[in-house]
Amino acid sequence: MASAYGFARLTFPVHMKCEPYHFYNSLLVGLSIGGLLQFSGLAVLLAVVGGMLAMLLTVVLGHFMRRQAGLPVLGLPFVLV
Repeated sequence: MASAYGFARLTFPVHMKCEPYHFYNSLLVGLSIGGLLQFSGLAVLLAVVGGMLAMLLTVVLGHFMRRQAGLPVLGLPFVLV
């Protein structure tokens, strides 16, 4: 989750507000990787990259789904990652 927050601060414009649901899926990805894999450098790297990818998908899909269909994004990026 910290990697997703850092990624958001580095890549998104300052005026874009980070909502709590942007980080929900990155937390789910990190917890699932931590529960499935033994602790190692590769598992940490996979959790960091997966968390960033899940956060990015949450923002992009959330924007698209809200504008086009009026639906919340919720757990879809977690399932995709």
